[in-house]
Amino acid sequence: MTEEATVAHDRKMIVHRALKYRLYGTEEQEALFRDFAGVCRLFYNLALEQRRGGRGTSFLILLL
Repeated sequence: MTEEATVAHDRKMIVHRALKYRLYGTEEQEALFRDFAGVCRLFYNLALEQRRGGRGTSFLILLL
């Protein structure tokens, strides 16, 4: 058996599972959750831009 075949044979299948939940909140809770999700999205996008080479340009715009 070749080494390449041995490596392929030793691999195991990984199964990813997910659970979904539905939240029933009040209008105020929904608004707070949307705001929270928006802030998370903003910081994620800023961090992603820094990693891709934008290094700080958005922070300057944000401060103005």
